[in-house]
Amino acid sequence: MSPALVPVFYFFFGPETRVCGVDKKTYPSQKELEIAGVAMSYDFPCQFPKKETGLYERKEEIEIIGQLLEFKKLGSLTYLIIKDNQENKEWLLVSDFQDEKLLMPGDQLRINGELNKNTKIVDAYKITNLSFHEESFNVINCVFRNTNLVEKTIECSSEEGNELYSYDDSLRIVAGTINPAQIGDLKRNDILRIRVNTKKDQLQTVIVAQRGGANFLASSLFVDKLEIVTNAYTARRPYFEFLNRETNENEIMFLTANTRMVLKYFGVASVNRFKEGDEVFVVAKEKNKEMYLYLLKNNSVWK
Repeated sequence: MSPALVPVFYFFFGPETRVCGVDKKTYPSQKELEIAGVAMSYDFPCQFPKKETGLYERKEEIEIIGQLLEFKKLGSLTYLIIKDNQENKEWLLVSDFQDEKLLMPGDQLRINGELNKNTKIVDAYKITNLSFHEESFNVINCVFRNTNLVEKTIECSSEEGNELYSYDDSLRIVAGTINPAQIGDLKRNDILRIRVNTKKDQLQTVIVAQRGGANFLASSLFVDKLEIVTNAYTARRPYFEFLNRETNENEIMFLTANTRMVLKYFGVASVNRFKEGDEVFVVAKEKNKEMYLYLLKNNSVWK
């Protein structure tokens, strides 16, 4: 008597490709979503939570190599914007990196961290500066005095007195909006941040930090938790007015076509989901003395 035939089932588990559209429908893949002409809300199947308990912001490991554009220290955290070398895309990072002297705009950085898939902010737990080896360089702030083009030296004064620093044709100079700049773009009494190769006793990088009343290293970034006072999204120039509870001052910030608006845990949010009294996490950038919203996260709305 032959043994009974037992059906055998094979299950294949591949990477999750389903995504959720802003129409709250799940699509088999991002390609199918694009064919349907629908924008993506988040890159996993649509969720319809009944309660807030157990919800969280999803994160994934990421490595980025790119150029540092600007950075700003706020309390115990440092916020950085880098442009990656592959896609030419700007990323916002947050880190507990403390030593600002080890960073200069234009540096090539390798970032290892966790990407918050809701806010698209990278929590960087490791920052490697590929532009120099920390043990063989020193960073100094000083005042530019003079240069000798024949001897290829720059005279700079600091608390320790005047110093002469030699350079060669590989010297990188940034002078305000001029990048790359030349020796002739430096002006007497410019406040410089210089990076010196201590093994060669030679300048590697010179950045004009301040000139007159202009602070070229001042970051345009604004990061804070605020309360919505007014949502003027129907105005000719759509804007939000926020209240800063700590300073009791109001801030006006403008929306742009690239402002990312999200809910507390996941999901792209339409502008009318932001109401008076909502608590929000805000990232903005200053331009021409006006603030423009980069990220607006509504911590008062979770579904």
